[in-house]
Amino acid sequence: MKNMPLETLFSVFADISKIKVAELDVPGNAIRIYPDLSGKNQLYFSQPKEKVLISVSPETAAALSSDFLGQCTLGELASRFEGWELEDRYPHLIKDDDQIIPYTYPPGFEVRSIDPGDKEATRSFLTLNSDSDIDDAMIDVDDPDEEIRIAYFGKVLVAYAGYRVWQKGLADVGILVRPDFRGRGVGTSLVAEVTAACIKNGRVPLWRTWDKNPGSLKVALNNGYRLIWKTEIYQWERLSRESRYSLET
Repeated sequence: MKNMPLETLFSVFADISKIKVAELDVPGNAIRIYPDLSGKNQLYFSQPKEKVLISVSPETAAALSSDFLGQCTLGELASRFEGWELEDRYPHLIKDDDQIIPYTYPPGFEVRSIDPGDKEATRSFLTLNSDSDIDDAMIDVDDPDEEIRIAYFGKVLVAYAGYRVWQKGLADVGILVRPDFRGRGVGTSLVAEVTAACIKNGRVPLWRTWDKNPGSLKVALNNGYRLIWKTEIYQWERLSRESRYSLET
């Protein structure tokens, strides 16, 4: 690979948190004010290495203070809220070697490489899927992936795989298989082919999924991706009484 996978991954997430990559090796918290969380009782909690990366809304940052957020433990953070609970965990995996898992497609399936500028093929596939599945797969016709593969069973469009380039060559690899064609092996092979294209093009393959989708995690692991960390999303009902009181006084 042209890029060192782990170094690229850590560098991108350090940039997101506006810290130097070397700071990931230093215990403590790095706080990111994330406007997209405004109005939501949520925060993101990640620990790629020694440093904890916390993303919070502007309101939460103002309520708890940067001094507290910069040094609190997860337990101390939880104590500031009522109804605090873990909502989701999102595994982050990368393919950090050049070895491509051999793949073959099951009988009856044909896979075509799609020009990213050919929006019609992607649109035709997306009409066969739910909005939630499309959102989870992060497929955007108007912002196409760098490489796209679509699988057909006869004349029926059944699966889509591609990768989207982030910063510094880090690339999100994703797949969407129609529910009635899942479990037949076509998804694992599609991911292998797209991962091979990703590596050939000098990108670093990244796989992001969530704990409630074990099938997605299995596809990644079967293709040689390695789990690096899990980002946790916490939610709550309201600030604790003590926190509200300290704000009022």
